Amino acid sequence: MISLPAFLEPLEEFSWPFPHEAVLEAVARREESIPHLLAALERIAANADGVSPDYMLHMYALHLLAQFRESRALEPAVRIARSPLVDDLVGDTITEGLGAILASVSGGDPRPIQELIEDDAADEFARGAGLTALGAMYRAQMLSREDFSAYLGHLLDSRLRREPTHVWDALIGVCTDQGMPEHLDAIRAAFEEGLADPGYEALSSVEKRLHTGDVKDFDLEPYRLIDDTIAEMSWWDCFNEKAAEEELWDEDRDDFVLPLPSNRVDPLPVQRSGPKVGRNAPCPCGSGKKYKKCCSG
Repeated sequence: MISLPAFLEPLEEFSWPFPHEAVLEAVARREESIPHLLAALERIAANADGVSPDYMLHMYALHLLAQFRESRALEPAVRIARSPLVDDLVGDTITEGLGAILASVSGGDPRPIQELIEDDAADEFARGAGLTALGAMYRAQMLSREDFSAYLGHLLDSRLRREPTHVWDALIGVCTDQGMPEHLDAIRAAFEEGLADPGYEALSSVEKRLHTGDVKDFDLEPYRLIDDTIAEMSWWDCFNEKAAEEELWDEDRDDFVLPLPSNRVDPLPVQRSGPKVGRNAPCPCGSGKKYKKCCSG
């Protein structure tokens, strides 16, 4: 294994606060950084269950390689996305930025991302991120409208297992956000079969948006490319000093523990005062959208 150069060492494990200078140096020394960042992704893709809880280089690698538009990162990034451990490996990035990352490293090739979307064994939210990635590629003019719409039509008609999962909600969301009314009949059929969750977005809202073309900036924000790793990562709660004193819910526990570097004192667990809000549950704000698509960020 090639040893990590000193300028990348601050990115290898989690540390607080956010390592702005190290990220800037990685960007400035881009060609020197790329082989090590690719190696970090390959390491995770090949041995997902052997990763230290403090290991962080793969997260910086995903974002930096996306910023660099490094297409060699697509294959290991998709393997990570298809891993059964993807939620442990990337956390909330699975819904917040994975689609943008995949689009940014795609080099205009949708095929590995399509394989992720159609992989019934993959995490449903990672597959949804694949759909977001295709939407971002379409908006960046890497895909023609004809090809993009045709693929969405194939998914709606035959290429997805006809059972309710987040993938159907993400598919309908992409069709709606990207203004593709030609798929409205297939979308209605998905609602009639119970494949789409009206708690994610009601059919009446989908129909209205497709008829009027009413798309808000909020709806289009996920369909982006990664241009600035610092802007994408530095706001995360784990890098926020105030967050060390606030509640960070873990959906699978009744308490939370903020991930802090080993040389800091862990906060005491705090008991949840109300019911947890799951990733696929309706947002408690009453918007009618899923929690992960609304107020979780």
